[in-house]
Amino acid sequence: MVGLWRRMVGFGKRLWSWGEARGSSLAKLTRHEARLGEICFGVLAVSLCLHWFGPVTTPAFSALNFPLLQPARLWPKFVIPVSYAVPALLLCLFGYLGWRLRQHWMVLGSALLLLLLGATFFLEITCWEPTWLRTAMDGGTDFERFYSFEVSHNIPDAVRGAPAGDLNQTIDGLITRINGGISALCSGWYLFMATGILCLIAGLTRRPGRRELSIVLWSFLAVAALVVGVQLWRPIQGEIQIAMGVNAANQGDISQALNHFRQAIVTDKWNRLRPDVYEAVGSLFEMSGQKDQPEYHLYRAAQFEAVMNPYQALFELEQAGQGAGPELLAVIRRQINDVAQGYGKDLYGHGQIGEARKQLEIAIQSAPDLAAGYYLAGICSYELSDYGLGISYLRRALARTTQPSLIADLRTSLGDCYFKMGDVDTARSYYLTSRLADDRKNYRALKSLTEDYYR
Repeated sequence: MVGLWRRMVGFGKRLWSWGEARGSSLAKLTRHEARLGEICFGVLAVSLCLHWFGPVTTPAFSALNFPLLQPARLWPKFVIPVSYAVPALLLCLFGYLGWRLRQHWMVLGSALLLLLLGATFFLEITCWEPTWLRTAMDGGTDFERFYSFEVSHNIPDAVRGAPAGDLNQTIDGLITRINGGISALCSGWYLFMATGILCLIAGLTRRPGRRELSIVLWSFLAVAALVVGVQLWRPIQGEIQIAMGVNAANQGDISQALNHFRQAIVTDKWNRLRPDVYEAVGSLFEMSGQKDQPEYHLYRAAQFEAVMNPYQALFELEQAGQGAGPELLAVIRRQINDVAQGYGKDLYGHGQIGEARKQLEIAIQSAPDLAAGYYLAGICSYELSDYGLGISYLRRALARTTQPSLIADLRTSLGDCYFKMGDVDTARSYYLTSRLADDRKNYRALKSLTEDYYR
C-alpha cells in the first residue's frame, strides 16, 4: 500500500513538472500576444449563440434558450432569462477582467468554472433532467422510421444520412445514456468546451504562482466534486436499486424485488421513462397473481410484440392505459405509437393500405408531436387517391420537423399530391423547394420535375 502511494505521488510530481514545462513553452509562444485571453473569452461568448442540443427532428437549442435544470421544452424561444448563457456570460466577463487586470487566479477560475458549466449541461441532459435525452431519442427514432421508409420505398441508390447517431438505439444504463447524450450534442457545445480549454491555457501562459494555482485548482476540484456528485447520485443509485431488484427476483423474493424497482423509479427520473423497468414490475405482478395492474398489461404487451402479434399488444396497451398514472401513461402512449406505426408499415408493405392508415391514425393520436406517423398516413392517403387528406397529413408532418432531409421528402410528397390533383404549378414549386431543403440525390423531385416538363 505504501509503495502504491509513493508511485502515485511520483506520478503526480511528474505530471506537474510536465504541465509546468508545457506552460513555459506556451508562454514563450504567446509572450508577444497580449490579447490572447480576450480573444479566447470572446470566442467562447460567441459559442453561446450556436446550437448545443439537437433533438434531431425538432429545433435545436443554444445556450441562450436552454433552461437551467428544467424538464424538456420543445420548440424553444429565441432567448430565455434563466439559461446557460447567463452564468456563462458572467464568467466570460469575469475572466476578461482578470486578463485585463493581470489577475491570474480570475482567469484560471473563470476557465475552470466555464468547463464545469459545460460538463453540467451534459450531465443535465443525461442524468439530472433525462427528459431531454428521451426527447432526443424520440426524435432519433422518428427520423429513423421516416427516412428508412422513404429510402426503402422511393429512393434508389440513396445517400442515407445519420443525424440521429446512437439516439435511435436502446438506451438503458448510465454508459449508454452517456453515448446517447454525446449524439444529442451539437457543434456549439464542442466549440464552447474547446474554447474553455484554450482560456485555461491562456491563463497558464501568464505563469501564475504555484500557491495561487494550487488554491484555484483545489477550490475547483471541491466544487466540481460536489456538482458532479449531486448529478450522478440519482442515476447510480437507480441502477443499484434495479440490480438489487433483479437479484431479489432471481431469489424468489417478489415483495423485496418490487420495493427495489419502485425505489429505482422514484430515485432516478430516467427510470420513469423506461418501459423495460415497468415491464419488469409487470412480470413480478404476473408471478404474484396481480393481473389487474397497468404494469402487468404493459408486460403482456411486450410479450405479444415479441411474438409479432401487434393487434393483441395494442389491446394490452389500451388496458394498461386505463389504470395508469400520468408518468406511466406517457410511456404507454409512446409504446402504442411504436407498435401501431410498426403494424401500419407492415400492413402497407403487404398492400393493405386502408388498414395501414387506420393503424397510423392510432399512432398519431398516441404521439401527436412526432412527424413520422403523419408522413406515413399521408403516403397511405396518396396511395388511396385521397390527395386532399394526404396533403393535410403531410403539412402537419412538415410543421413538426426542421430536419432538412425530411423536409425535402415531405415537400416532394406534397408535390406528388398536387401533381395528381392537376395543380402543376403548385407541384412544381414544391419540387423545387424540396431540392433547396436538401439536394441529396433527390431522385423523386428530379423525376417528377422531368415528367412535369415533358407533359
